This record gives sequence, structure tokens and C-alpha cells, in this order.
Amino acid sequence: MYEEKFLNRWSKIRKYGIVMYMLLIGLCGGTGGFVFTGGTQFFTTGYIGTGIWGATIGGFIGGTIGAYIDWKKKERKYEDLINQSKL
Repeated sequence: MYEEKFLNRWSKIRKYGIVMYMLLIGLCGGTGGFVFTGGTQFFTTGYIGTGIWGATIGGFIGGTIGAYIDWKKKERKYEDLINQSKL
């Protein structure tokens, strides 16, 4: 009974969770990159502005990739748990 609940919940989390997870981590990375390079005052000033966009986009991409790898590890761990509970 409990296992079935867990499996159902896990498949739902799996469907929507990875997108939310990636967006959240990417957003954190992007914000971090943005704050780190000096915030909004440089937005309009040529190369520095580009640097901020680069940091934000880079943070987003890096964060997304990191989140995806992290998610895969978690997924594997849960699948192992599920397989063990079936034995």
C-alpha cells in the first residue's frame, strides 16, 4: 500500500519535478552570476552589460546541467530503493 503510494508520487515528481528543479537551480545560478558581476548598473554599458548577460546565461546553463546530473543521481538512488523493496 505504502509502496504503491510512493511509486505513484515518484512518477508524478519525475514528470514535473525535473523541469521545476532545473528551472530553480538554473535561476539560482543565473541570479548568482548576475549579482556577482555587479547587478543592474552595468546593464547598458557595452561590454560589461554583455558580461552580465553572459554570466546570467552561463549560470543558468551551468546550473541546469548540474541540476540534471544531480537529478539523475537521485533518480538512480530511488530506483535502487524501489527495486530493493520489490525483492
